[in-house]
Amino acid sequence: MRRLLVLLVLALFSLGHGCEEHGEDDYYDDKNLTAEAVTEGGLTVAYTTSPSPIPIAEEFSMTIEVGDDAGPVQLQGLELRGDMPAHGHGMNVEPVVTDLGDGVWSLDPLLLHMPGHWELEVAVQVDGVWDSALFDVRCCDE
Repeated sequence: MRRLLVLLVLALFSLGHGCEEHGEDDYYDDKNLTAEAVTEGGLTVAYTTSPSPIPIAEEFSMTIEVGDDAGPVQLQGLELRGDMPAHGHGMNVEPVVTDLGDGVWSLDPLLLHMPGHWELEVAVQVDGVWDSALFDVRCCDE
């Protein structure tokens, strides 16, 4: 019985631990209004969400734009992966990815089902080569 109680306390501690392990300003100060990152290959990847800021445990959509110094880049593919590193899990939904043309893509639906630090990795394929950008997102204002 004592062993079960110890395991329960440890499990409850681990569930609450991690959401607050980073300071308030460690991630993304503008409340998810817009994000931009550069891939290793030099492409600029920017996203906006609707609604914004991202709601907790409610579906939202995302628009992603990809370009370089010359303008929009035509992609052969785009994928998004969302992970919550402190908890070791990802998103519970698989968004539909739609090419809108001119380097613009839409993803819908997305869902961040827990508050805390999320990593959104956007992988893009250009000329048969995959490249990615990583975004740190603090979800969600309660």
